[in-house]
Amino acid sequence: MKKIIIVSIICFTLYKSMVFIYYNSGFYLNSFEHYLNNDSTIKSLLLVDAGLDYQYRGNVKKAIEAFSLAIEIDSLNDKAYAERGFSYYTLLNDSLAKEDFSKALNINEFCGSAVFYLGELYMELGQSENAIEQFTKRIELDTLISDPSDEVIASIFNRALCYGTLFDLESACEDFKKAKMLGDDQAARYFEVNNCSDQ
Repeated sequence: MKKIIIVSIICFTLYKSMVFIYYNSGFYLNSFEHYLNNDSTIKSLLLVDAGLDYQYRGNVKKAIEAFSLAIEIDSLNDKAYAERGFSYYTLLNDSLAKEDFSKALNINEFCGSAVFYLGELYMELGQSENAIEQFTKRIELDTLISDPSDEVIASIFNRALCYGTLFDLESACEDFKKAKMLGDDQAARYFEVNNCSDQ
């Protein structure tokens, strides 16, 4: 039994090392041709990863190309639609962003990224009620997880900000407190500045 566990750990470590080397080499960023030799679902997922890397590096137009190609290959890739929508959002093209978020959610109503990004779009547009609804949905998607993602913590914080714009200080303080308890330093500062009680 110990040998199986040791072999499993070694295999997993080697796999993670190969993935790390592959992604940090930048090889896959040079051309999309590399993906054309793989299964279509895998190609689509790899293109989403490439698009995310382009987003991270600030090359939003290349990211959109990668996400669009992923969608062309697999029209049911909700993550590709959500991330392309986010790219459009960063380029201030709100109508295309909203369209892609809606497509992602039509494919998978549990696509957390699309829900979160749509909440951010509504928040940016000053539609606080709609933003609160989306952030609440995003938080509820992870209710069974004991270690919430950064996206969930950000949803709690953003929802608090939206409550603040609606002058609902009690709800805002409640969310600032939740985000603060989850380790969000910015929420802790807002909690103090808004004189929220710790009770």
